[in-house]
Amino acid sequence: MLRKIQNKLVLSIEDHDYKRVVARNFEFHFTLYAAANAKVTVKLVENLWLRVGPMLNLLYPEFDRTRSGVRKHAAILECVEKGAVQEVGMAIQSDILGAKSELIRVVSSLMTSSR
Repeated sequence: MLRKIQNKLVLSIEDHDYKRVVARNFEFHFTLYAAANAKVTVKLVENLWLRVGPMLNLLYPEFDRTRSGVRKHAAILECVEKGAVQEVGMAIQSDILGAKSELIRVVSSLMTSSR
């Protein structure tokens, strides 16, 4: 299921349909989180996503060029397929922190250029 979602995400990137990329990213992550069967954690992450999710649109088209998110998801999938639970967590963390760093950079750049 995750691989199918990721393939759709990649196709959306290739079509430069970034709104769909963000939606597929949501679907990828929340399918993964649901599999962990951690309902309280999923609710917390949903709350955070509602606050930050729309800002992920700012990551494109840069993430299209670098394919950073695609590579991070590939690492997550590899860990899932190996059944390496601890590594899955670390790969998810790497994905989220990478997007966070890029988002901070983009927002800072926008704030600087608007002055």
